[in-house]
Amino acid sequence: MDSQLTPRDFVIANHNVDATRMLRKTAAVRQLQEIAPFLAHIGSRPDCGAYSEVARNALMSDGTRLAELCELPVFRAWWQSVARLPDWDAIDAHKLRLLGEFDSLLFDPEGPSDGKRPDDEIALAVGARYAPAHLQWFFQADNHGCLTVPAGALRNAAEIAAELEPGASAQIDRSGVPGQVTRSVLIGGRMTVTNFHPSLKLKLSGTNQRNSGIDWQKVDWENYPDDWDMPTYRAPFDLLEKIWPEEFDDQLETLVCMVPRKFDEGSRSIAFTVSSHQGAMFVSPGDPRRMLEMILHEKAHVKERYVREVWPLLEAEQTQERFSVPWRPDPRPIFGIFEGIYVFLQVVIGLARYQDAGIEDVAGRARKLAGDLDAAIRLIEKQANLTPAGREWLGEIKTVFETVTSKGTGDPYAAVFAES
Repeated sequence: MDSQLTPRDFVIANHNVDATRMLRKTAAVRQLQEIAPFLAHIGSRPDCGAYSEVARNALMSDGTRLAELCELPVFRAWWQSVARLPDWDAIDAHKLRLLGEFDSLLFDPEGPSDGKRPDDEIALAVGARYAPAHLQWFFQADNHGCLTVPAGALRNAAEIAAELEPGASAQIDRSGVPGQVTRSVLIGGRMTVTNFHPSLKLKLSGTNQRNSGIDWQKVDWENYPDDWDMPTYRAPFDLLEKIWPEEFDDQLETLVCMVPRKFDEGSRSIAFTVSSHQGAMFVSPGDPRRMLEMILHEKAHVKERYVREVWPLLEAEQTQERFSVPWRPDPRPIFGIFEGIYVFLQVVIGLARYQDAGIEDVAGRARKLAGDLDAAIRLIEKQANLTPAGREWLGEIKTVFETVTSKGTGDPYAAVFAES
């Protein structure tokens, strides 16, 4: 990370996507530092078979490939699956499958030869599915019970995918494992829209809680259909590019993928993110304005996590008291409210810009959220135990909030908040 960059540089999008890119890459290096000891342990274990050599080779490389993977949601999800298993001294079939997943993610069918021979087998995910970690194309074997595919077949699939139009598919028959390759659709040429990989089909438990909201043992095939209406998912980004181009660019630099999800009538939200899949946001269809609000909200969660991975913002010791906030039905801990003030700052600014563009009257909602945000900021000032970086972060949030919502600041969008 550039030593001149500090947390305040990431409170609001300002066309400096290079800084966001550096933030994301710095966070990836921190993630790699956590993973390296695990790979060293696997590399020393003869009972891990060929995966011991895979781990050793990964560590002996220059680290570029591993650092790239640490920026990607499916790889981070793999690491969280590994980290949830406390004892890696006893290797069983489940752990060997996880090591096979690592080998599959590490393999780069588009890159230079990495020692994989054409007939070396690469593990497929559940449902005979394969996607490179960047998710920009995918392959599914016709035989859905197939467990592996030759590396040469995937290199062939990558070449075919590169020639396809976004969203188009082609049948592969000459690889020894017949199947279909499809090129993913991108927003802004950078952010992938896909739910193809099984690790992206997250099963919600219904608790809506940070530590128990996902059922990690299940793949939710029902709520993540492979086909969706792409114009619906593109619409909020078209709006965002019109009303807040700096934030549009920052969305594309912060997020790797948007994961389409079927709308759940019983859900309290049409979108969510989870730290295990950092860089992805999960979104159900809705009207463009509502989806605009949700992509602002969810991207902010992802951005704030990257900032926390580089600079701790809250001290470990906090009050155990939970506090009522307007945006949740249940009392929230300090950690959740602290994250919420950054998230809702982005939504308030987005709604003010939306109102100013004359698309729809959202002034009442913008003012309501601004009042909620003001109260939450005051609560955090009083109750939170902040690190020096956290105090800087909160200070910049207050400055931006006051500039956007106060009369006489010169901010062109402050008029939205002139009435109480």
